[in-house]
Amino acid sequence: MGGQEWQLLQQIQALRSSGMDSVLACRPDSLIALAARKASVETLTLPFRNSTNPSTLLGLHNFLKSRRPVACVCHSGHDTNNLSIAARTLQRRPRLIRSRTYHCGRASSWTYNHFVDATVVPSEHLRRQILANQRIAAHRVKTVYPGVDFDGLDADLDRPLPADLQQWIDAGDGPLLVQVGMFRREKGHHVTLEAIAEARRHLPNLRYVAAGSGPLEAEIRAQIGALGLGAAVWVGEVRPVAPLLKQADVLLMPSLAEPLGMAQIEALGLGIPVLASDVDGIPETVSHLETGMLVPPGDVRKWTESIEFALARPETMRVMAERGRADVRGRFSVELNTSTLLGLMAHHR
Repeated sequence: MGGQEWQLLQQIQALRSSGMDSVLACRPDSLIALAARKASVETLTLPFRNSTNPSTLLGLHNFLKSRRPVACVCHSGHDTNNLSIAARTLQRRPRLIRSRTYHCGRASSWTYNHFVDATVVPSEHLRRQILANQRIAAHRVKTVYPGVDFDGLDADLDRPLPADLQQWIDAGDGPLLVQVGMFRREKGHHVTLEAIAEARRHLPNLRYVAAGSGPLEAEIRAQIGALGLGAAVWVGEVRPVAPLLKQADVLLMPSLAEPLGMAQIEALGLGIPVLASDVDGIPETVSHLETGMLVPPGDVRKWTESIEFALARPETMRVMAERGRADVRGRFSVELNTSTLLGLMAHHR
């Protein structure tokens, strides 16, 4: 699962803790359905085959009629359309809130102005992108920063890493760089690998953990081999990530595109130095040379130089990270995220 799905489960659990009865509607065979069951989250399983799936519409209608929720939060295009239609078959419908974490092409004013009562986005950058269509009512699009479970991160710090990863870390003595994220092109792993290959000319003991999984794993492993980095790189899923971040000298986030990002917020929340791309919503989370360093996306030379700069000045980076820790823990708390969502749910249509 990606960050959006984990954030959704966290929001459900936070809403439950605040006294709200929360149910997840999802496909029966989905990864999030499995994760929800493990977390004891009530689920309503429906096909969601397309935007107007009859069995999904009927299931949603029956659920809304019997449970009478005050609000429903939807995410993908399919569930937004199905929910909007099903809700309008009721005499009194719940408040409809759409969570939008990415944007492609020109936004349709009809869906934003009429399908839902409000759309929440994770960054001012994404809000500006959507409102580039001036027909969209600005008051219907709200920036709600995601909530990070910093208490959970703190509690996970001393949990063990996978044995093979810990043995690999213990066997080396060079600085450790960590990147956390799905293996997709826009996450910039190819940039990281090229920059590390260059940096190892001056820092031969430099090591790198690519923590994640995804469709480009085979391509990433092939690039590692082609660059002769086999012994210097560990690749694989790591969860929880906090004990890995604890051992990192620097967290890298070389995204080519990123509505906001989560890994850099989690790292800063633990006081771990961060190098991140100066792109899209990331600068809303990292202030250049104040709480971390921002690097031009896709520029291998600049990334190489920034890695070498950061590793040569560990105390400077730690001071910035401590400022970042105070900043993100104040702006990206679960409590603030939950209270903002509750306010939107209670707002009059």
